[in-house]
Amino acid sequence: MQKTQDFKVMNCHKTTVHTDYMPNFQALDALNKEDLAEVKSYGRPPAAVEIVMEAVMIFKQVEPTWAEAKRQLEDPSFLLQVRNL
Repeated sequence: MQKTQDFKVMNCHKTTVHTDYMPNFQALDALNKEDLAEVKSYGRPPAAVEIVMEAVMIFKQVEPTWAEAKRQLEDPSFLLQVRNL
């Protein structure tokens, strides 16, 4: 379970990563519900999308898998939650 081990290690460094990449969170303002619906529709997302969603799942402190990301994307307040990380 390499992803689970990576999750534990990366979660320990969450504060450092969050601080380093904080300016990039402004890009969230450009996203809308249609964008999220497109991402959620992927059976197998492009690698970059999968990496970003795994990182978001780590910030949210949930299992960093594509299946969990798709579940999280169902939540109407997903963008708000991510903005408030």
